Amino acid sequence: MKKKLFTPLITAILILFCSVAFAQQEICGGDVEQYDVTQTSGSTYEWEVLEGGFAGTITGNDTNEIEIDWANTPVGTYTLQVTEMGAGGCEGDPVQITVTINETPTAPVVTITQPTCTTQTGSFEVTSPVGSGLEYSIDGGNNYQTATTFNNLTPGTYQVIARNAAGCISESTNVIIDPAPAAPADATVSVTQPNCGDAGGTIEITAPTGSGLEYSIDGGNNYSSATTYNDLPAGDYDVIVKNADGCESGVINVTIDPAPAAPADPTVAEFQPECGETTGSIEITAPTGSSGLEYSIDGGNTYQTNPLFTDVAPGTYDVVVKDTSSGCESNTVSATINSAPAAPQTSPINYN
Repeated sequence: MKKKLFTPLITAILILFCSVAFAQQEICGGDVEQYDVTQTSGSTYEWEVLEGGFAGTITGNDTNEIEIDWANTPVGTYTLQVTEMGAGGCEGDPVQITVTINETPTAPVVTITQPTCTTQTGSFEVTSPVGSGLEYSIDGGNNYQTATTFNNLTPGTYQVIARNAAGCISESTNVIIDPAPAAPADATVSVTQPNCGDAGGTIEITAPTGSGLEYSIDGGNNYSSATTYNDLPAGDYDVIVKNADGCESGVINVTIDPAPAAPADPTVAEFQPECGETTGSIEITAPTGSSGLEYSIDGGNTYQTNPLFTDVAPGTYDVVVKDTSSGCESNTVSATINSAPAAPQTSPINYN
């Protein structure tokens, strides 16, 4: 009978002893926690943290319910004790709980990679705090990962927090991923082809223009702020616009034609007037044979398609050949028509 009564009693005492002697709490630095014991009518309560390193604030002392702000209390283990003073002035045995303050991670420090012209998403890397047992969230603590790098992030604001193995959570760090920079509009180009004798053609970018823009006519190998490019040799040119963000427009292909060639200098045959004639002829013997050639003997003021000029009065003439397809003229060659030789005036016949 005694044995049966004694065993449950010892068990109950051991359970009570363990719950009192070994009660412990894990918290994080800076936490605010609530504590209470069962209220006994007429009793008052004295709460205290026994260790001298406690730097927090106890609110509600002398009641059965208190709040402790553990802020500024160093990381470590502390003993929270409450002593009940009964209505009759009797003091009960103190009751204690062990409170372990775990270190709270510092707010994350991050390195951000913003979107670029070619990459529409951003990324960032947590550089501090790092180490074993830490994990990170970018959605305010809904999801965590151990990796310190977050990739493929669309533009927006992310709340980055760190959590250690004790479950302590840092203050959040806001990370802003900017929208990807926009590429400039494709170039609008005005092309001036070379004329006869020109060194080359001209490319002028008429839009877009403005501060921060640069231009390339070689497909992006070289850039300048100039919008006009002169004396360009014949060939194909790839025109690109680049803005201050480094974004490039599409490629606009432009062709500069070869400068048209002038006809060869004319070769001229002069037919001088004979006795009794008042005019001669000028014939251009080369270049001929092309339907696009015209000829002038007055320096280019008037032209004709026939290379033969008849009834040309005595004088000096400037002979020019023009290619009508290009408008190019040859150099001037001089031709002279002399006056007709005078007939001799025979003297009277003398006789004896």
